[in-house]
Amino acid sequence: MNGTLGSGCFQDYYVKQFVRLNEFRDSDFMTDVTLVVGGLGNTYRAHKLVLSCHSQVFEAMFKNDMLESQRGEVVIDDVNPKIFSMFLDFVYTGDLPKDLTIQDGTELLVCADKYQTTAMLCALDDALAAKVTPQNALELRQVADSLNRVALKKKTSNIIWSNLAKTMDCETWKTMVSKNRDLMNELLLDFHKKVLKRHEEPLGSLRTSRNDLLHYSQSWNYGEGMLTFRPKGIKFTLKGKPVNFIAVYTRISTGTAVSLYPSTPLPGRILIHCKVTVRKDEQKEVIFEVQEQFLEWYENRVHPTLGHQRVEVMRWDWWDPEHTMVNLEVNASDGYARDSVVEGWQIDNTPFDPRPLVMDEPTEDDVFLCNGDQRVWIERSALPKTGEPYIWSFWRNRTEYELTDANKTAVETIYKYLKSGLYPPRDKVDLELLKVARTLRLLNLIIYIEQILTWELDPSNVVAIAKYSYDHGPNWLVWACAQYIKLHLDRIAIWDEEWKSFPLEFFEILCNEMREELYPCLLPKFLTTPRT
Repeated sequence: MNGTLGSGCFQDYYVKQFVRLNEFRDSDFMTDVTLVVGGLGNTYRAHKLVLSCHSQVFEAMFKNDMLESQRGEVVIDDVNPKIFSMFLDFVYTGDLPKDLTIQDGTELLVCADKYQTTAMLCALDDALAAKVTPQNALELRQVADSLNRVALKKKTSNIIWSNLAKTMDCETWKTMVSKNRDLMNELLLDFHKKVLKRHEEPLGSLRTSRNDLLHYSQSWNYGEGMLTFRPKGIKFTLKGKPVNFIAVYTRISTGTAVSLYPSTPLPGRILIHCKVTVRKDEQKEVIFEVQEQFLEWYENRVHPTLGHQRVEVMRWDWWDPEHTMVNLEVNASDGYARDSVVEGWQIDNTPFDPRPLVMDEPTEDDVFLCNGDQRVWIERSALPKTGEPYIWSFWRNRTEYELTDANKTAVETIYKYLKSGLYPPRDKVDLELLKVARTLRLLNLIIYIEQILTWELDPSNVVAIAKYSYDHGPNWLVWACAQYIKLHLDRIAIWDEEWKSFPLEFFEILCNEMREELYPCLLPKFLTTPRT
């Protein structure tokens, strides 16, 4: 006859022993220690042997003949009597209360950690994990992190990740994250790991269909902050091939502009018909603006590294997202339209050679850019060469403009651009040039600089570019930086003061971007950047 118990009998045997031990405790049979808990002196009788079996702390206390062992009394001042009663019940029965609340479970977890009761810690991990919701996930994550409960922390991170919008909408998010940037960084690092697993081949989704899909229409109500200005992906199928476009919103001074460009190779050429309707409704005042435009892109005019040129399709002269609704309709075809061809980026590679100044004051036919002792001038008649939409409104009543602490090289580059209408080479494009271009409201140049800076992002400059772009947003660079950060967060100095100075809304943009698919226009840079 086999002398071992079967698995069922084995379990029944230990259940019976638990029941007997608890009966001994309830009847005070052979108990040999008194536990005095809380300031009111609540007392509980127990067995040293049982406590030692479950807790290394009690084992050391009784084994080493400490004062508590000699007196047969242990005073516990830092645990709520109600919580300690639950703790003692688990030690003797192995069961947690069926109606365990989050608050009690959290306090019980702290108690179990204090006394190193491993079985109870594991049981509480499971019990609390089953109660995690988007509303309490952050608080439970903090508890799990402070007690190094890996499984519970992982569960809270998964709930936050899967329900990010609901979590960010909670009051606890705004209070906890805004005051604890280390917590925000830890969340971002968690999300970053998930992104890398999800985007082992980060190609985003390209729409494919046997039949051509040539129409796109969507409306947006910009009443929820900068997050609603996220660039929009537009997916077509033309001649059986997927074609992606990006619609970008850019704030210029007190106005807003919408621009559009193809972010994937074209099947030769494509004609786009855009119709943008903007509605502003504030205090019973309704303003409508409608603009239509034909744009024709050719694949043989694409820049080898910068891609296709981005083109403004509409702008309106207010910046008031709370009461603004935008509707964008885009139709694609392989037809032709007169005067609609989008040229590639035209780059000026000639050296800087400013015309010598021969006058102290500009004439009505000249405009001056002043930067301290630096003064450059441009013929007013040359300004239309740039095709800048704001150029006349900016210079209409000006003959000179004083820049403040602008970079000298940036001013010279702007001068060449205004004189020739050609875009500067890549080695002349940096954040300082963007600052001057924004000051002068040079939208086309801003679009070009944003495209260049997107391709020049690296761990050493992305924080500075993101911060400036966010402060002057919305614009493409805010999301380009967010897209870069989502894949390279572990290479960026996220514990320094510059990073922590970002407002909460930027971190919310980052968190949201972690959940979104990548834009194909950014992929070549990400795929060719070594992860070292």
